[in-house]
Amino acid sequence: MKNSSALFRIVQGPKESLKSYCTHFNTEKLLINNLNPGVTFVAMARGMKPGTPLQFSLNKRTPENMPDLLDRVKKYLQAEEDSMTTQDEGTSGQKRCDRPKGRIPEEPKRSQATLSEHLTPLTTSREHILNQIKSQNILKWPKPMRMPADKRDAQLYSHFHKDHGHTTEECKVLQPEIENLIAKGHLKQFVKANERQGGRAPAPLQTTCWGGALLVFGHSRLGNYALREVHEGICGQHLGGRALAHKVLRQGYYWPTMQQDAMSYTRKYDACQRFSSIPKQALSLLSTLSSPIPFAMWGMDIFGPPTIAQRKFVIVAIDYFTKWVEAKALDLITERKCEDFFWQAVVCRFGILRVLITDNGKQFDNSTFRTFYANLSIEQRFTSVAHPQTNGQTEVTNRTLLQGIKKKLNGASGLWVDELPKILWAYNTTSWTSTGETPFSLSFGTEALIPVEIGLPSLRLTTYDPVQNEEALRANLDLLNERPEQAAMRLAAYRQRVSKFYDKRVRPRIFRVGDLVLRRIEASSPRDPVGKLAPS
Repeated sequence: MKNSSALFRIVQGPKESLKSYCTHFNTEKLLINNLNPGVTFVAMARGMKPGTPLQFSLNKRTPENMPDLLDRVKKYLQAEEDSMTTQDEGTSGQKRCDRPKGRIPEEPKRSQATLSEHLTPLTTSREHILNQIKSQNILKWPKPMRMPADKRDAQLYSHFHKDHGHTTEECKVLQPEIENLIAKGHLKQFVKANERQGGRAPAPLQTTCWGGALLVFGHSRLGNYALREVHEGICGQHLGGRALAHKVLRQGYYWPTMQQDAMSYTRKYDACQRFSSIPKQALSLLSTLSSPIPFAMWGMDIFGPPTIAQRKFVIVAIDYFTKWVEAKALDLITERKCEDFFWQAVVCRFGILRVLITDNGKQFDNSTFRTFYANLSIEQRFTSVAHPQTNGQTEVTNRTLLQGIKKKLNGASGLWVDELPKILWAYNTTSWTSTGETPFSLSFGTEALIPVEIGLPSLRLTTYDPVQNEEALRANLDLLNERPEQAAMRLAAYRQRVSKFYDKRVRPRIFRVGDLVLRRIEASSPRDPVGKLAPS
């Protein structure tokens, strides 16, 4: 059995009669099972010779069903036979040499009834429509009549040509002009109700583009069949909107709202939404937190346990300006232990801060902690639920410390508690891109002496003099404010660069009250097993 694409390969020859073409087309059509009627109408009109009356009729008004197509084909076949009979009778008594030389036999003109049946039914006269729209800029006025004035009927007047010769209603130039305006979406108020509601979709036309010939639909109803067949048909792949439109275009079909219809079709398809990949792009623009005063804003978090054997956690606190980090290993993450760490490692060493950012864990959000903060006039801010990016500085620090521990131990995971102070020392004496300074220098006004300077003495160590060193430290005190100011400017510039890079990848999605949404399977049913073929 053949498929529907075989019909599009049937083309009427230059000298082939309409009867021969229809017989060939019908023979091929009977070899195809479950053929869509719309495909039959399109293929038949496309294969005909351009300009034939039957093709003009099919392009103007698509048959409503197969019996309608058969009746129309029979009518035009009969008209072709009558035309051939009349031509044979008129030329049988005339020799070929008797015909005037240099003249081509004129084609028989179509009757007024044949032309009028292809015009859109209107609710009023064309003269009334002309009077309603003549003041608008949608009308294309005709050129002057070519026929001499003495050969025209002076009693007939055309308001469209503004001259004598024929009436406005019979004007052969006004009729296609009105049809063109109707096709563009104008004059809907003058079209009959059954035509305006789209009872008959206009058949396709042909055009050419860079990729070759295209079948052009004037109505998206025929295009919906092409989208549906390519999207979820026998060979459908459930493509996205843009890819779906491109594939239909490569198959040789086109209509004005093609890509828009494809995008809308895929967005409304239920299976594509349930099994599609969850978008990873950000929903909103980046919002950064600034802390121009050293040790005024801290973030605190807990991560771990780093290993399975030793059930220990790590509590981390970081200053948002200097990037100084304090961390401690804990056996239990109770509220008492968290309060002791915060008091000893942060408040007693760096003074009372202004803002503390934590997550919503019970070890931070409890009455004891709130009373402790209130007594010190510290503002506590909580991150959004399931959104740790609010305390992003602390989350990044946790990741950096964890990577340092793994690289430091090199498989000996049981010794991570002993290596934690060394990792902290390395972190606090490393220059970071955001500030251009080390956390140690921003905290204490000078760079720390690190072990490499002991094994390989540096210049400041070899030229060390206690008296000069004391004077240099006092000079540093006079210039102490300059370094934090420069670091603050670098930090602001760094945040601008990060925001610019981040905002390029933002894909805004706005949800309103009453919108229907799909929930992630992992979040709504976390205990249910999720396989490879399960919805997202």
